[in-house]
Amino acid sequence: MSDVKLGDILTGGEGRDAVHVAIAPLTAGQILAPGQHVGLLDEDTVGPKDGDNIGIVDPFIKGYVAKGERCYVFLYPNTVTSLRHEWTHPAFKAEAVPPSSSRAASEEWLRELAGRIGISYSSMMQEIPTGNVFTGSHEFYDPCDSADIRRHYQAVTGVDVGEKIYFSCSC
Repeated sequence: MSDVKLGDILTGGEGRDAVHVAIAPLTAGQILAPGQHVGLLDEDTVGPKDGDNIGIVDPFIKGYVAKGERCYVFLYPNTVTSLRHEWTHPAFKAEAVPPSSSRAASEEWLRELAGRIGISYSSMMQEIPTGNVFTGSHEFYDPCDSADIRRHYQAVTGVDVGEKIYFSCSC
């Protein structure tokens, strides 16, 4: 697996690949161009925002998106904090998961998660502190977000792993 990511300049030798891109259907708050960087103006409306953009307008649209029209926004790479071909992102509301206080319950929760994402528990526990968890399948369906994983990981290990944990399929 290469360390090159979307947004990087290729240096040669990279092979063809396929990628997953998180997209959100949103409403244009003004006229938008394909590929234009945009951020949330409210829960459902996007437009350009200095330093607070979340992605780009669908770059495959021919022409412009008129104010009030809906289009897909492609979220920036490495910003999705949970992956299940549905996703969570810091700019969008996520459903809360009830907290678990016991170490054993947290370990059981993490072991079940490892099984769902198709990797061993020990591999997942080694990857969590890096912030990048590579799943064993592109069909990873996970109903949690990185806050849940951080909370359970800390309950088991006593280590706070920071803000975000990103999921990528290994396909």
